[in-house]
Amino acid sequence: MKNNKGFTFVELLVVIALLSIVLILTISQVQRVNNNSKIKLCKNKLSLIEESLNLYLDNNRDLFSNSGICEEEPVSNICYTSVLKIAEQGIIDYDKDKNIINPVNNKILNDYKVKIIYDSSNDKFSSEIQKENETVSDKNYDTICGKSTGIKEEDDDKSIFEKKLYGFNIIKIEEDGSEAVINFNAVEKAPNEIGNYCKDLNFDRKDEYSYVNYEIENDTTVNCRYKKGIRYSLSIINGNGIVIDNIDKYTNKKYKPNESVTIKFRIEGNYLYDSISCNVLDSCEYNPNDSTIKVTFKNEEDIVLTINSKDMLNVKMFYENPDTDFYDYDSSGDKLVATDVDAENYCKSNVRNNYEYFMYDSSDNSCYYKLKRTNLSFDLSDTNIVSVLVNPGSKTMSGTTSTINDYYKYGQKITLKVNYKNGYEYDSIVCISGECTLNDDGTITLVSYADSVSIAPKSKKIPPKYMVYNHYQDADDINGYTSELISNIDPVNNNVTESNLLATYCDATVGIYKYVSAISFYNSSNYEINCYYDRSESVLVEFDATLNNVNTNSGLSNFVLTLTPNNSRDVSTSIIDLTSSTSRSRTYRYGQEIVLTISGYADVPNKEPVTCNSNNECIINANGTFKTTLNNKITFKPGKVEYKVYNHYQDADDINGYTVDSVKTNEIVLSVGDDINYNNECNQSKDGFTYNKTISYLDRSKREINCYYDRSESVLVEFDATLNNV
Repeated sequence: MKNNKGFTFVELLVVIALLSIVLILTISQVQRVNNNSKIKLCKNKLSLIEESLNLYLDNNRDLFSNSGICEEEPVSNICYTSVLKIAEQGIIDYDKDKNIINPVNNKILNDYKVKIIYDSSNDKFSSEIQKENETVSDKNYDTICGKSTGIKEEDDDKSIFEKKLYGFNIIKIEEDGSEAVINFNAVEKAPNEIGNYCKDLNFDRKDEYSYVNYEIENDTTVNCRYKKGIRYSLSIINGNGIVIDNIDKYTNKKYKPNESVTIKFRIEGNYLYDSISCNVLDSCEYNPNDSTIKVTFKNEEDIVLTINSKDMLNVKMFYENPDTDFYDYDSSGDKLVATDVDAENYCKSNVRNNYEYFMYDSSDNSCYYKLKRTNLSFDLSDTNIVSVLVNPGSKTMSGTTSTINDYYKYGQKITLKVNYKNGYEYDSIVCISGECTLNDDGTITLVSYADSVSIAPKSKKIPPKYMVYNHYQDADDINGYTSELISNIDPVNNNVTESNLLATYCDATVGIYKYVSAISFYNSSNYEINCYYDRSESVLVEFDATLNNVNTNSGLSNFVLTLTPNNSRDVSTSIIDLTSSTSRSRTYRYGQEIVLTISGYADVPNKEPVTCNSNNECIINANGTFKTTLNNKITFKPGKVEYKVYNHYQDADDINGYTVDSVKTNEIVLSVGDDINYNNECNQSKDGFTYNKTISYLDRSKREINCYYDRSESVLVEFDATLNNV
């Protein structure tokens, strides 16, 4: 008989207990696996943040600044940022509430610090996520994510760096939310390399998509997520002097909505930043602290950024001219500044000595400076000074008006003309805090570089001046003198003696004159110095010895030469004795006028009585007078007279008959005898005639020479002897 006995209650309890133990163990293992998965996901997320940031900074180096992603300017190539700021740059994604969640404990990672390090030797960026200023090693994110259970720690630490063979898929998320998958060949990658590899994968029209993240689907598959979105371009227009390094990296890139880019620029040359403008409102923000511009693609439009510059202001300095109403430009003070305020401050802080700042003219960026002004005061206690005329300005200073305030400039040339009473003149002037110079015209030039100048002119009595007269002896009157005022010269010195005055002001010789001390004198009553000079040169007048032959050879016994100085008071008339060698010359004064009277000649019409050639030889030709003013030696010589010459030829049939054949006119020398003269003229040969000297003669009264010629040839008439036979 079968025993159909069932489970006992104890057995049931045992089974239930066993099942409970199995269930508990299973649930615990499931929880541990789930927790490990979250820890792994957390660590991957931290690694992804660091890798994405490093890669992004490699491509956007300008973000390594306080105008970019750094909270402050980098120091020693290190700066700090936050996880949230990384997400705001579009480097990683955040949820709808703009939070980055720790998958292990659902805490927010936004405020976690990230240390960014730039290695200049390798030109690479690296980053480290920190919690409470404690560096979290990329090999151990346990501080944030916790430790995995059920595996060894050293294995967990190494797992993120161990390479495995993964197949990569590109999951393209379209604008309507649909997805398309592109498969790639499997490659070996460590978990910390997966993010960068996903970003580097290329596929058709990749520039239309934005990388989102990656997901390790299982031990052999990784999904790289890309989301399609409209991309926008950036155009940059630079003003003069605006320089942007690697500008192409900004303009050749496409930007997704709400993406931001920071552009750093600098200014070269004489230019300044002026302004920026964007075609999209509120899309461009200028940071003056570091000369950066943040561009954000808030609207669905391409952005055109214009960076405007302006010329620096070239400040010029103009200084008031001391002697004119103009301002002189001084290029040495030129300065380039940014604004009119800077320009005016520069003008005010660079004032030259003796000048005061006047104004800044923004229309031509010019500083103007006025000279300081001088206060003049005059001490007019000298009663012999009537007034002082001050120019420029024609200001008259007298006893009641003796100051001029705030009118004349520092360095200005001021002319002082002091008016004295009659008989007084300039003596001296004292200028306190100023320089006074006496001019040749009696005026005084004042130049001052002081706020106040005191001027005290002094006068003195004018002493009389010497009147110097030169008296020159007349040429025709030994006692006559012509007076001439030479000068009104030095003031009289009463201590000087008469002899000293004459020696000082009377010259020893003046041209042809010689000083005569015996009759020169000084008249002390009227301060006259009289210097007398006699003519010192003489002129010799002589008569040639041949003139004596005029009366000895020509029979003119009444031929006389008389020499008389014209109007002379010291030399009498002289009759020249031509027979004496010592009496044929006379000496007269230079410039003296003499008259020569000639007698004993018959008048010859149309002839000058005496003519002188270039050698001062005077030829006596006819009766009359000769007057000249002597300035050189004169020699008188006999001249010539025209005579008519008649030739008489003997007739053939009458021995005493002569026929005049020819008449001519010749000049004969007066000093030669008549026989010589007519012999010289008649001793001419003619065929058939012979000169007959015995009957030839010279008739002085008729001015005639008669030459007689007899026939000299004879003709033989003979009769042949045979005629006797007849």
